[in-house]
Amino acid sequence: MLARLAFAVVSAIIGGLWLFRASVAGKSGLADSTLENDVATGKTADTTAPGVSEAQPPNNDAAAGADTPGLDRSRSAAGPLRTIVLLWCAVWAAIWLTIALLRLRYPYELEWIGGAIRDHCERVLAGRPLYAQPGPDWFPFEYPPLYFWASALLMRVLHDSSFASMRLVSILSTLGCAAILGLWVRQCAPVPRGRAWAYIAPGIFLATYRFTGAWYDVERLDMLFLLFSLLGGYLLSRAMAGKSARGQAPVRLGSGQLDRPDLSDRSGRSDRADQSGRPDTPDRSGKRPVNHLPLILAALAFWLAFLTKQQAVLFLFGSCAALAWARHWRSLALFTALSAALCLGSVALLNQATQGWFGYYCFHVPLANGIKLNLAAQFFTIDLPLYAPLIAVVGVLAVGSRYSAIRNPRLRVSPAIASPLAASPASDSVFRLPIADCRLPAFSWCLMGLAGSLLSRAHWGGDQNVLMAGFIGLTLVGCIMAAQAEAAMSRVGAPLYALALLQLATLVYRPDAQIPTAANRAAAERYEAEVRKLEREGEVLCLDHGGVSTTRHFHLMGLIDVIGSEKRMPPSLTEALRAHRYAAIVTDAPLDPNGALAEFLIYYRPHSSLKIDKPWVVTGFPTPSPGREVWILRPK
Repeated sequence: MLARLAFAVVSAIIGGLWLFRASVAGKSGLADSTLENDVATGKTADTTAPGVSEAQPPNNDAAAGADTPGLDRSRSAAGPLRTIVLLWCAVWAAIWLTIALLRLRYPYELEWIGGAIRDHCERVLAGRPLYAQPGPDWFPFEYPPLYFWASALLMRVLHDSSFASMRLVSILSTLGCAAILGLWVRQCAPVPRGRAWAYIAPGIFLATYRFTGAWYDVERLDMLFLLFSLLGGYLLSRAMAGKSARGQAPVRLGSGQLDRPDLSDRSGRSDRADQSGRPDTPDRSGKRPVNHLPLILAALAFWLAFLTKQQAVLFLFGSCAALAWARHWRSLALFTALSAALCLGSVALLNQATQGWFGYYCFHVPLANGIKLNLAAQFFTIDLPLYAPLIAVVGVLAVGSRYSAIRNPRLRVSPAIASPLAASPASDSVFRLPIADCRLPAFSWCLMGLAGSLLSRAHWGGDQNVLMAGFIGLTLVGCIMAAQAEAAMSRVGAPLYALALLQLATLVYRPDAQIPTAANRAAAERYEAEVRKLEREGEVLCLDHGGVSTTRHFHLMGLIDVIGSEKRMPPSLTEALRAHRYAAIVTDAPLDPNGALAEFLIYYRPHSSLKIDKPWVVTGFPTPSPGREVWILRPK
């Protein structure tokens, strides 16, 4: 792992220096402003306005005669590098899909709490309550119910209560995430030349599969949550791009000022209002009116994300910040009011239906466990360096645009290579295209994704899966900025594609290691057989694996979270242990007499080991494993 991190960081430094050299003005002080020339000649298309025909940008190589031979070689290298990156993305996308299909029908949990997640779905199918008081029987994880509802519905439709239905939800959600990433990058790409990044973004996302825990196809809720969160961000981006003005000519750059757009179509008809009669032109501040239909749909999507995982509140906050930064006050009020009504209303209804236990598990328990700084440190020292090449893309393009402006104040730097904040209506230092506002949701989504990944990583039990939101955000913003930079300056194409190639090389993994083997199946079969033998003597509590014992119980992770919030064992569980309710307790590894579960050892004693030290899970925490053999506890 250290070698991989070193490769990522060193390659990011080398590639970043190359990109910086290409992105700043050459010796003559002139920028290769392809996008500016396109705009000046009226040959670029606003991709946020459906119905406006696209035109390929003219070849400005002749006009850029001051370029050095090195920059010409950089342009010529862009094509082959682009082809290699696209092929590599296609290969890893195909590899992921093959792995997902091979794992779809695996009859055992792929991740160690997957069996307990299926217990949740089975309770929904049976019409039993999800949120119950902590005790010796069953109580849930700290998650909202939408994923369990969706999986249970698919189980009913397919007449299949196995893991396959749950994994199918995750697989379809992953494909949806990849599609939305591509659409979002394409929307923000100003001219066709930069749109290869609309295919690279989902390719990098799928290539990150192993280094976010191989989570894209497991029986967990994360992918459904990310699907709704991305959909909400993309719809907000569509809303902030404004209503399309059919026949509107592109904004022109002349004498350093914004010219007034031509609001007449080819037939000479004034198009100052759309078919509904409402104006569709920028106001005095240069802002386009927000399209309220996608804004309302964005609020609905974020609400569904909130019902899947509480972390959606971060994306809601980021969306409100983007609307506020763009000074869309009325739209901000509408979005905030609708989102608050949906989220708070659903919390109130679920609390009422569960006698307050929904709020206990989904808010009180996770907030009570707090943040651990030692766990947060690895986010900066191990997790983020894996994405160093893409981080270099974002950082260098943002810094490079500022450097060019400082070096030659005559240059009007395109927002294609400026940061999304610089391209907002709040900034007058750069000229603005109608795509400016649509980048703000992407930027805010990235920041909130990184914040969510950091907070989750700093929470006890935060595995690699919590990195997905942050890495997706970096992929989104990096590819948007790369697409716009390549459209603005063709000479940056080669270093950009080189950094994308280095990022993909950093994420290489062994596909065969993600597929369960015969040894994994044998370990699971033996575990189930041993539990069945123990059940002949009475009720058996399996602490580490749900869905195995005939009587379903809580999972170890859920119990530790409750103990962490209450600072004690649930009293009814203590009474059950004292009464020796369970004929046997099965656990992966002996319990720590000084740990959170020490109370178990007051009433039960380690009896024997099953000598099972091979995991049947191939994702996440590998348990049981050498050093974590399966033990049986018997009443004292």
